[in-house]
Amino acid sequence: MHIIQLFTASLLTGFSGAIMPGPVLIYTISRSLSHGFISGALAAIGHSLLELFLVIGLTFGLDQLLNNQIAEFVIGTAGGLFLLWMGWGMSKNPVGTAIPIVDKSDADSSRGPISAGIILSATNPYFFVWWATVGLSFIEESREAGTAGVAAFYTGHISADIIWYAMIALTVSSGKKFLSDTTYKVIVRCCGIFLICLGLYFAYAGKDFIQRILT
Repeated sequence: MHIIQLFTASLLTGFSGAIMPGPVLIYTISRSLSHGFISGALAAIGHSLLELFLVIGLTFGLDQLLNNQIAEFVIGTAGGLFLLWMGWGMSKNPVGTAIPIVDKSDADSSRGPISAGIILSATNPYFFVWWATVGLSFIEESREAGTAGVAAFYTGHISADIIWYAMIALTVSSGKKFLSDTTYKVIVRCCGIFLICLGLYFAYAGKDFIQRILT
């Protein structure tokens, strides 16, 4: 593939993954409701930073580690427990009793949402499965075009993530003024319940690994 073709294919494929519901999307919705557009969109930056390290790692053979069953078990179990903890906190206490007033100093702090974007991506087993399969195939193709090819693939992929999550953050934060406090709490609580379900699913996948070892 040429550079432009790599970028375009990566961008379109990136959208197909970005629009799927997952921990980062749920966090973006919740964070945008409570802290505004910028804070919610920054989660995509954290997600993209982790992907940068993955692209570099996969270029130099990290796929061997990601395809390891023990790694799958650790990622799945740890990710499931983390999502259960986070989902329980959101569903039990949906950020207070009313729609928060955004504090500018808090909204401008980038460390929290960027870190959350990294952690939530790292605790999602299917994030790594995607990169060990689809992502790796793209990297092998892009390596034929050298460093510029890999850069085009990465740029196209993260562009899809950032565009999608920024759109979600803008839509949610803009619509917040039309929400009642009750509706706001219901949305955040539903996000928490979704994370709990996702966490249970990931933890269950980890249990399957133990059964394979014992049988």
